[in-house]
Amino acid sequence: MATVKDNPLFKHLHLIKHNRDYRFETGKVLIEGDKFVHDLCAFAPYHHLLVLENYPLPATIDETHVMRVSESVMHKITSLPSVPQMVGEFDLPEQKSLEGLDWVLVLDRLQDPGNVGTLIRSAFALGWQGVFLIDCVDPFNDKALRAAREAAFKLPYRMGTQAEFLSYLENQNLPAFRADMGGKKPSPLSKGALIIGNEGQGIHPSLKCFPAVTVTMKKGIESLNAATAGSILMYALRDAL
Repeated sequence: MATVKDNPLFKHLHLIKHNRDYRFETGKVLIEGDKFVHDLCAFAPYHHLLVLENYPLPATIDETHVMRVSESVMHKITSLPSVPQMVGEFDLPEQKSLEGLDWVLVLDRLQDPGNVGTLIRSAFALGWQGVFLIDCVDPFNDKALRAAREAAFKLPYRMGTQAEFLSYLENQNLPAFRADMGGKKPSPLSKGALIIGNEGQGIHPSLKCFPAVTVTMKKGIESLNAATAGSILMYALRDAL
């Protein structure tokens, strides 16, 4: 049983949890929490699984590369309020081209990982087919992952610049709309891209050429946060699942 935190594996897990560059360099991500790890094991092979010493592993999980650890060691690895029974090292999903997709969510410079994760989860649940992230916070940091859950591994994604997104949009002949308080009430479409802008600055000037859509609200409410507004707009624009 492992009991010391200077174990090379623990150092590696610490880095993939806290260091974005190391995460993408190694192509690995740390997943925390019993149910999250268990659900991922159903479709994504793990590389290492750390399990509390007295926790009975579910029969559906192969015990290959399982390491039993004490509660004190697990506490040093995880950032969850209560110590989980399991954490696991999984492959980062590979980026996709997003070519040929009819429904694409576009996140423009979002910096709140909770917003990014929630929007990814909503997009997947509402039948959107991919997400293009423009200079956003890492969607695979622990806060974003807790909000997105399995959707972070199931929804195809691509990272790029505003220029790369505009080139992609032109090549795909995909109509695009931006979320904006001054926009019109959205109507259901047969396909499209929805752009959600930065929480404080809104849509980048290079993307303001697209028609604006908004969530109609009662007077006296300044605005909804990015995740809430984006989720409602995705529901309104998508004509059918």
